[in-house]
Amino acid sequence: MATRRRGLGDVLHYFISETEQAEARQASASRQPHSGGSQRVRWLVCAEPTRPLSCALAVDLAAALGDRGIATEILSPFAPPFEYAAPSDIPWRKVSEPPEAGEVLAALPPGSGALLLLPPAERPRWLRELASRDALEGILLSVDAASRGLQHAMTTLRELLKPPLSQRVGAVVVGAVDDESAARLFRQLASAASRQYGLDLEALGRLSHDRASFRSLLRGRSVLEVDADSVSAQSIRDVSLRLVAPGA
Repeated sequence: MATRRRGLGDVLHYFISETEQAEARQASASRQPHSGGSQRVRWLVCAEPTRPLSCALAVDLAAALGDRGIATEILSPFAPPFEYAAPSDIPWRKVSEPPEAGEVLAALPPGSGALLLLPPAERPRWLRELASRDALEGILLSVDAASRGLQHAMTTLRELLKPPLSQRVGAVVVGAVDDESAARLFRQLASAASRQYGLDLEALGRLSHDRASFRSLLRGRSVLEVDADSVSAQSIRDVSLRLVAPGA
């Protein structure tokens, strides 16, 4: 009787545990393009030209959304604060005034997205005009895990709420040492936001910074291009999923 030749599955089963195989399949699946469907993703990202990492966050999120089949561009009244070697599918478009941004956001076809980067001085005026156009789905706030991060985040929320908001407002914790620390900081912020402003803040996850993050900044490219398997790249994918699906 002929001996059956071993296939790849047999070899993997012999040498690699089922748990490790499952983790590898899950990681591979998270990097596969997904259909963008009919949904449009339109978020304001609180960013400052003087803090390049806050702008790099938008580049990374646009790349992660693109991997999910949602072609996403970046809009901002300022130019990239670093040498931006953009891939052809992540354009950075300068928009000078809210009506211009509103037209771009309104014209987005189904299955596409845009991230609008605004510095502190511009946010109240732009939000007033864009809110009337129903042009944004949500507002993303970065919360630094450093000592004054919570105070700075509360100040930003106070500025954002000058015009009443109907959009989702989400917070992502940056630089926490672990998930427990990030969750604790978010709970503190969410409690203060609810108590002082009556705001239901949405948890968007935790972002990690590692060597890949700074290499991507140096090269002006997404961390997903620089090192798709890095911890920072995986954390970006997790956050991008929550931008599309509330509570994911």
